[in-house]
Amino acid sequence: MPSLLIRDVDPLLHAKLKARAATHHRSLAEEVRSLLRTSLARQEAAPRPRDLLALVTRLFGPDHGANLDLRPRDRTQDRPPPDFSAP
Repeated sequence: MPSLLIRDVDPLLHAKLKARAATHHRSLAEEVRSLLRTSLARQEAAPRPRDLLALVTRLFGPDHGANLDLRPRDRTQDRPPPDFSAP
């Protein structure tokens, strides 16, 4: 079975991983394997949005408590652009 060596792990991160492993009654190595499996499974299960609108709809759409009723812009009004040159 292949092995994985990770160097220069932040001491605080190492301590948190050890504490988490102890909480789950697992070795540090088994805890890291479990975290990697869980993380990869979530990435594979989550659909990747193809554009910004798809991402916003997935995160903030009607299934998540936000339903925005956007009115189309009124292009019939013909007004001059604002003048920002005056002090």
